[in-house]
Amino acid sequence: AGQRYQVRMRSNHFNLSVRQKMLMSNRSESDAPDTTDPRKRHNYKNVAIIGGGLAGLSTAHHLLEKTKLDQGALRVTIFDKAPVGMGGASSVAGGLVHPFSPRGKLVHMGNEAMASSSHLIDAACLEEPSCVLRKQLYRLALTDQQASDLKNTATQYPQYATWMDAAQIKQVCRIEETPSSSHVLGGLKLSNGCQVIHVPTYLKGLWNSCIHLSNGTVEWIQTKDEDTNWLSSHYLQPFDCVVLSAGSGLLQDSILSQLNTPVNSGGKHETLTTLPVDLVRGQSLEMIMGSSVGGTKTPEREAMLCGKYLTPLPQTAESKQQGEERILMGSTHEYRENAFTEEEVVKEIKERTYDLAPDVWDTARVDRITSGVRVQSHRGQFGRLPMIGKIGQLN
Repeated sequence: AGQRYQVRMRSNHFNLSVRQKMLMSNRSESDAPDTTDPRKRHNYKNVAIIGGGLAGLSTAHHLLEKTKLDQGALRVTIFDKAPVGMGGASSVAGGLVHPFSPRGKLVHMGNEAMASSSHLIDAACLEEPSCVLRKQLYRLALTDQQASDLKNTATQYPQYATWMDAAQIKQVCRIEETPSSSHVLGGLKLSNGCQVIHVPTYLKGLWNSCIHLSNGTVEWIQTKDEDTNWLSSHYLQPFDCVVLSAGSGLLQDSILSQLNTPVNSGGKHETLTTLPVDLVRGQSLEMIMGSSVGGTKTPEREAMLCGKYLTPLPQTAESKQQGEERILMGSTHEYRENAFTEEEVVKEIKERTYDLAPDVWDTARVDRITSGVRVQSHRGQFGRLPMIGKIGQLN
């Protein structure tokens, strides 16, 4: 069918929608992409995106924005195992948006990434205003070297970062003055696009924005697990281009191995399962704190980064009624095959965050543990970068 597969870093058998059946039965030679004009050689009409997480929905939104003035020129269909915002590592991500490495260095193309991310978040906010939890976040310095690095960050990138001394940041972040918190030497306030989002709500907002951009033609198909060999089957025949953005599902669900596409690399005949990536499991704790003593209203809790992270979660109707506070603490970095036990998850996160939030650990309860497996590319000259390429040409 001349399908073109691209990888953009889950899913199995699915039922055909009415629209797909029409596409399969009505497709003609005139529907093929026009490659005679170089400007139109990527003028795909029907695009499938495998995986509807952060990468997949971003891809869909960008494609639809680029073609919104030509209604009907592009149809996008997203395939995912789960409903919007409810599956994969994206749905349990911490949601702390900023362009800096742990040492305060601007990541490769960090300014461009911030502009693009802010644009997508603004689009999602029009549909789901509650997806933004905080308009700022804080990175703490716990050693002299970290303090020096972060002060340099504030000097070099004042548009994002403001240095705060120890007293200031402890007050803002509600860090109690104790002997064990004396190692908090200050930190950065990150703002002007640096923010905290609730990722499931953001994904739902971005999906609704895709619906409006496409005039209702974009489609989400929730796939099933009965058949694990659908990728190369006739189900994808209606599509001129298939974008693989299923994250860890590319490997865990054997999506790449189903393609069985050889890659010529340095004389070796390899398959795509040799991509330079690792699978990393992250588990986080969703915690609930009871109402304050005497009903005293406490300041909103800010999001903190310090190797691990602490960030607020949206209140539910029940937590609002009971005056409870919901907090996310994370996350583990697990490279081993077997997941950490609940005891191991709590132990690792508590050791790294107790001194920053003893009130949480002393009074809150663990409501649930979230878990997701993400794809992490190998570190290169510019750090760990996303990967994009055409199947057969990824090297």
